Amino acid sequence: MADRFSSSQTSLKLLLNEIEATPKEYWTDLLETLRQFRQKIPPVSLPIVKC
Repeated sequence: MADRFSSSQTSLKLLLNEIEATPKEYWTDLLETLRQFRQKIPPVSLPIVKC
């Protein structure tokens, strides 16, 4: 699990770097674009565990 966590942390850092590299006057547009993208992603289904 540590590798997945490390990968998530790296991805988050890359995302934050991109946000910081974007001029602040565009952050509102960037946020709206990100929200629209997230809403188009199908919901993640949790695996069904049989008892």
